[in-house]
Amino acid sequence: METVLWVISKVFWIIFSPNRFLLLLLFVGVCLLYLGREKLGKKLVTIVTAILFIIGLVPVQNLMLVPLENRFPVPEPLPEKIDGVIVLGGSEIPHLTKIRGQVSLSGSVERLTTFLNLARRFPEAKLVYAGGQGAIGAQEYKAAHTAKLFFEQMGLDTGRVLFDSQSRNTMENA
Repeated sequence: METVLWVISKVFWIIFSPNRFLLLLLFVGVCLLYLGREKLGKKLVTIVTAILFIIGLVPVQNLMLVPLENRFPVPEPLPEKIDGVIVLGGSEIPHLTKIRGQVSLSGSVERLTTFLNLARRFPEAKLVYAGGQGAIGAQEYKAAHTAKLFFEQMGLDTGRVLFDSQSRNTMENA
């Protein structure tokens, strides 16, 4: 049942992610224009175009994400001893890493660099990396593979790290 719900959530997100949903509304608006419902079609096309224009000019993503990402402040100073460090995947681009044969990371690479810093600063700490593959297909190369390659290239003994490559989303990561 869990797998069915996961697949449903992925299909839902493919259709209703904000960018695709706006394109779907734009398509519906254009169809309405061709079907003779000009007033409704013009309104829909105008509204969607205005939204896309605003999103293109204003950093909407940053305005929404920064408060979420900053709601858990980094404790300063860090304690003298840390028992473990857990990082959730999300900064890796596994399919590009596999295709190019080199580590490919996104803009949230600070997850991995902070993990490296803490691993070096607290050599006795247990280290856990959780990151599988969220795509419905392409399950053979996962975020954990990319992270492991990155850690090796940065000189971290990956034998110290427990890698979970089975998780498919943040809930399973945690």
